[in-house]
Amino acid sequence: MKKIRHILFIGVFILTLPLSVSGQSLSNIAGAFVDIGYGSRASGMGFAYTGLAEGSDAIVWNPAGMGQAKQINISLMYAKQYDLVNYNYASGIVPLKNGHVVGLAVVSSGDEVLRENTLYASYAKQLKRFYVGATLKYRLSSFGNNNLSQDDYVVFTPAEIQDGTDRQIYGTGMGIGFDVGLLFKLSPSLQFGVIARDPYSMFTWDSKIRGDEESSGSYNETVPFELVVGASYNLGDHLHITTDVLPSLDHAGEEIIRAGVEKKFMDVLYLRVGTEQKLKSLEIDHYMGGFGIEAPKFSGTRFSAHYTYVMNELANTHRIGIQVKL
Repeated sequence: MKKIRHILFIGVFILTLPLSVSGQSLSNIAGAFVDIGYGSRASGMGFAYTGLAEGSDAIVWNPAGMGQAKQINISLMYAKQYDLVNYNYASGIVPLKNGHVVGLAVVSSGDEVLRENTLYASYAKQLKRFYVGATLKYRLSSFGNNNLSQDDYVVFTPAEIQDGTDRQIYGTGMGIGFDVGLLFKLSPSLQFGVIARDPYSMFTWDSKIRGDEESSGSYNETVPFELVVGASYNLGDHLHITTDVLPSLDHAGEEIIRAGVEKKFMDVLYLRVGTEQKLKSLEIDHYMGGFGIEAPKFSGTRFSAHYTYVMNELANTHRIGIQVKL
């Protein structure tokens, strides 16, 4: 039976490589509210977390995975993406009675030039060997609140600085979206997951000119829909192998394969490696590695610290995180 499961896992991985569906007509190029991949553990495993999703990080990876939780879980992460943009992430879940689990997460990034905040509210439920979950997302952005001063632009005269200030565009944006996920536990060692991100979303931008408050404009746009299919296989509690596939949703879209491995040593140390491969792009593929250190349980509470190093096309990124299980 174990050999059959091994073959099934490998077969699903191979068969999903060329997976492609059509439907999205927009560009699918990440812009505002780009998902950099949250949680140090998932980042260290190549962002391949859809089929493994557990704990509070499941809120952003596959909300159905929250249904596996048996205790309160809290996760924090900080990253400076491309050594330019600060990202702060926090999440927490609380198991309730009869297999119900609720969770909240928040992501905040940017500065006064462009600030983006996303609030996630999630729910999951176990249905025998299935777990189902959904996340409602509220997005809020502000931009153009940076000050222009002579000290910052020494090549310009005060009059030119003032002219630039009078033409400065500022404003806000807000919108909602939702994710739905499913997790199926085929056996204690093998499980599959799928998440549909933003099958419906709407976002509205409102802007003004600082020197002409009567001039304003607004427009609506949607966040690109994303489908992710994943699987995970474990050998006890000491080795996890994961893979995710992001199919292209239009002829010009990107097909992405993710894979990761996590190995546990002496019930204290976790080592992780992973990769993200873009099949149609000339961009450099991403590679990442990291580790986690878990402290012994104390009064029913367990702390762990995590670090991930992500290599990408613009600049490599350090990610640090903390998890608490109560």
